[in-house]
Amino acid sequence: MAYKFIDTNEANLKSFASIQTIINGFNLDTELDGYRTLNVSGRSVFGRDIETLKFSARRSAGSKSTRNNSSKTGNNKFFSSDIQSVVIEVEFLLEAKTNELFRELLSKFTTILHQEEAKWTWTDDSSFYYTGTITEIESFKEDKNSIISTFKILCVDPMKTSTETYVLKGNGKEIEIPDVREDIDILDADTNKFTFENMNGNGKTIFSYLFKAGNTIDILLKEQKALLNSRNLMPAMDLMSDFENFFVNPKEKILLSNACDYEIKYKLRSY
Repeated sequence: MAYKFIDTNEANLKSFASIQTIINGFNLDTELDGYRTLNVSGRSVFGRDIETLKFSARRSAGSKSTRNNSSKTGNNKFFSSDIQSVVIEVEFLLEAKTNELFRELLSKFTTILHQEEAKWTWTDDSSFYYTGTITEIESFKEDKNSIISTFKILCVDPMKTSTETYVLKGNGKEIEIPDVREDIDILDADTNKFTFENMNGNGKTIFSYLFKAGNTIDILLKEQKALLNSRNLMPAMDLMSDFENFFVNPKEKILLSNACDYEIKYKLRSY
């Protein structure tokens, strides 16, 4: 998918482009004087890596191999597939009135771009962001104060994530996980031992502590830690726990040892 927005030969930097590039909340088009987004391509465009098993006619065993777009036939059998990373390409214009101002602009621009695993948003899809890192800035001749070039962003995760965080509230012992979870709050736990586990077998965690009614257990999945009333709860984790291996996918269920109120903070994901 590609968008063309302005005639670069008639660029007027005082007016903003129809699509703007935002990195970690910084709008390049409106906050970096002399920059303009011209074209964006590659979002939501990806294939799949195919893993196959090659069987020998003389043996029952097989060997694995990975192919992106193989047209060969024979004894290869489909084994699995995985979504490829996304490479987003942004065409841009940099322009300044003098050599000195152009060098200053180029330095600021390069510094802003080089942020690892940055959140990238474009104003034609402002409800979502991609997470990626700059891999390449196309070279250009530095013999004038106005250049058109491109930079590429590698998004290892090809899916985009909603900028808004949603909250799911409920009560009970079973929690069905919505889309991308940020953290889970267990409210009003009143017990000497609290357990939560993935019903699909992906980890179980036990906390031994004199929990009281009104306590809040905050399970931070991304940070791999748990808090009790905003204080570190990890020292109370039972030795039989495997919290470091605990994870849940959307639509999987978590089983709690006690029925209680809960809140799940989550984000939406899309291609």
